[in-house]
Amino acid sequence: MKRNGQILPMPLGDPHLSVDYEGSWIAPYVILDTDYENFSCIYSCTEYNFGYYSDFSFIFPARQAFLTNT
Repeated sequence: MKRNGQILPMPLGDPHLSVDYEGSWIAPYVILDTDYENFSCIYSCTEYNFGYYSDFSFIFPARQAFLTNT
């Protein structure tokens, strides 16, 4: 699946950024850890009405082989 989007800097500076995909809302991301070659660990938290929050964490592999060898 391919989606068009963009990565935007946030005023908080590194390691904070925003990701904007078409058909979705802009989501704030924080890079928790990365080795710049094999993986990155990302955290995102968005506040909704009435104090509800949506928390997500992701592990993004840099290589497809990482996903198929598990």
